[in-house]
Amino acid sequence: FAGIWSIRYLLRMDENGNIYENYILGDVREDLNGDCADDPADVTVPGQKLRYFDLSNSQELFSTTDTSGAYVIETAPGTINVELISPNNYWQACPQGSVEQVQAGDSIDLNFHLLPVVQCPFLEVEIGTAFLRRCFSNNYAVRYNNSGTTVASGAYIDVTLDPAMIFEGSSIPALQLPGNILRFILGDVERGTSGEFNFWVDLSCD
Repeated sequence: FAGIWSIRYLLRMDENGNIYENYILGDVREDLNGDCADDPADVTVPGQKLRYFDLSNSQELFSTTDTSGAYVIETAPGTINVELISPNNYWQACPQGSVEQVQAGDSIDLNFHLLPVVQCPFLEVEIGTAFLRRCFSNNYAVRYNNSGTTVASGAYIDVTLDPAMIFEGSSIPALQLPGNILRFILGDVERGTSGEFNFWVDLSCD
């Protein structure tokens, strides 16, 4: 009906139906000088995962920093252990974790830092398709990310196609190599950056 509209809310409640009003919040920063302290030169890191659990009931949950590198955890009062999950072994979390006593109405500030311990890129690649249909064109999505500590210079991704697949095209240039291999040239992938592209293949009717 005209003039009728609605707003949807997602509220987190405790076992008694009470909305949580207790917070642990902060940000994750790349520690440029290795002192594990907040410095003006440190840059915040988006997309970093944190694990937290209530020691009284062993409930484990996760949070992720937003585009500004900040996170907010809403929790019931209790003893809460918060840990920063390092992207890989090239980084060290500081502190690794912190146990906080959360009281009713608390708002606790807790910042974490990431220290680079190995100077090396770390490329991660995901590839997938919703479904495959014979005798039709099929779309694959490829996502990549450099979660290492330095730039990945001259990076590329090789994809080996099944013999029943015929390459049709892609959203970025591809080299067709022997052995039904496609090579996608990425160039230099800066640390902390990600990207994606698509390619299409025809799947044999046989």
